Amino acid sequence: MTALPDQAARRALRHSVPTDRGNANDRLGWVLLLVIGLSPLPLGSNRPAFWAMWGLLLGIVGLVYFISLRLRRSALRISPWRVPELTIPFVLLLAFAVAQILPLGSLGYQPLQALPRGLVLPSASLSLDPATTSLTLLQFATYGLCALLFLQVGYRGSRADRVLGAIFAIIVAYGLLGIVLQGQLSNLLGLPSPGSGPVATGPFVNRNSYATYLAFGLAIGVALTIGQLERSDSRRQRHRRLAAIVLIAGGLFVIGTALIATQSRMGFVAGLVGTLSVTLLALVGRRLGTGIWLGVLAGLLIGTIGMLVFNGGGLLERVGSLETAGDVRTDLYRQVWQMILSSPLVGYGGGTFEGTFPLFHQLPVSPDVVWNKAHSTYLALWAEFGFLFGSLPLLIVLAAAIRLLASRLSGLCLAAIGVIVVAAVHSIVDFSLEIEAVAFIFVAVVFLAIGASLGAADRRQENA
Repeated sequence: MTALPDQAARRALRHSVPTDRGNANDRLGWVLLLVIGLSPLPLGSNRPAFWAMWGLLLGIVGLVYFISLRLRRSALRISPWRVPELTIPFVLLLAFAVAQILPLGSLGYQPLQALPRGLVLPSASLSLDPATTSLTLLQFATYGLCALLFLQVGYRGSRADRVLGAIFAIIVAYGLLGIVLQGQLSNLLGLPSPGSGPVATGPFVNRNSYATYLAFGLAIGVALTIGQLERSDSRRQRHRRLAAIVLIAGGLFVIGTALIATQSRMGFVAGLVGTLSVTLLALVGRRLGTGIWLGVLAGLLIGTIGMLVFNGGGLLERVGSLETAGDVRTDLYRQVWQMILSSPLVGYGGGTFEGTFPLFHQLPVSPDVVWNKAHSTYLALWAEFGFLFGSLPLLIVLAAAIRLLASRLSGLCLAAIGVIVVAAVHSIVDFSLEIEAVAFIFVAVVFLAIGASLGAADRRQENA
């Protein structure tokens, strides 16, 4: 009996904050959507100037938001310390990035830099290029702030669902843009094609980054469809739900067409694995009948085959050259691995792969190509930060996935898990998550879902 007054006191404390905090988070959600929507336009924001611009903008947004909460004598809906398994590794990663740029040489410490062929480069810091590492630190800090803000937006489930729908619409719009720029829309309408080339890249710097971006949309769209199918609406609302499913299906067709037009082999595979993971996870313990699930799977299969038949010639031709491309990548990865083993504890500095790898580059890796990326985010992290600290981002993503799997698998959680699967698969052989616009979508969906799961848990506790 003594627990009842304590519960009442806790509820009163929760509801003692101003009621307009929800409105502040609504406005915050729209501002963040604006950042998400505009970030792909300048080459996927793959330039230091754009990193600084988005970092400054999000910093201003965060500052205004925190000050407004302070003036209302309110607090964050979700403190970052409510997810310590995510916050602690992230803080350690930021601290190590700071340590990499410190002038340790002036303190009498000589950083160990094991370079090939007897090369010796004077360096007063752990990073061979502290300026570039400073930019990487700025990127990481921007992603951390973005994650914290999306946690607040996601706290209310209905708002999180609306924001996720808006993110899906943004990806559909960029899918349509890629189709138009490539000329596929003219082909669909039977008109002369003004396309700039046979491969769709949209506003991004390359097809693979664009493919990951689109594959995120596939996973989100399938999760939204499953969420609509599971809703128990009245008869009057069924027509609205059917219209929503038709709109989502149209968006999925646009995204799928653009994805195949990228001719990205691993992007296509990552999209398939992501959508299948969403579907199979939703199948476990769900209330839908067997007929509906068979219809969903059949729709995915028929849609995939149809798009491949319609526009998959270039993609299928590239699949035929997979063995040759695999040999090239194997030689590259072997030399990147040698680079990692030469400095396994501290790496060569965040963001320094482009400047450091030429010291290890030799035949049989082609000298006619500038290898400014490791073409594997996992290897790039270990080369730049060492095994221990380079594994922290992987641990953060793994912890986020475990938290989402342990929560009630809503449509939003399914979308986030699908996005994580897509990123994990494609990052094995490419660097899409190193493109800021792609990383923004990843952070937004994952932390929106975590915020929604925490908010739902709080409401269940209040109603207990």
